[in-house]
Amino acid sequence: MTKVSAPYLYRKRGIYYLQKCIPKDLVPHYGASLFQKSLRTKDRTQAVRISSNLVSALEREWQELRFSVPDGLAASDFLKSGVMQVPTLT
Repeated sequence: MTKVSAPYLYRKRGIYYLQKCIPKDLVPHYGASLFQKSLRTKDRTQAVRISSNLVSALEREWQELRFSVPDGLAASDFLKSGVMQVPTLT
């Protein structure tokens, strides 16, 4: 059986945790630069499965935050304003 790469996992006192850096442009929204969550399991296989689902959900949420139209602003006004944020590849 091969070991699956899980770069966001770490173990503390036998329990697996997920730790992922929040993108710099979204830090003001969250008020923190690091996302940490206990996966509440001692089983690595289960931790990998849970963490992959969480990372996918985080990535979707971050994409929605980056590309959403601000509340109280019409989409047409937002497009005319020229305040488009284009994410950069890092």
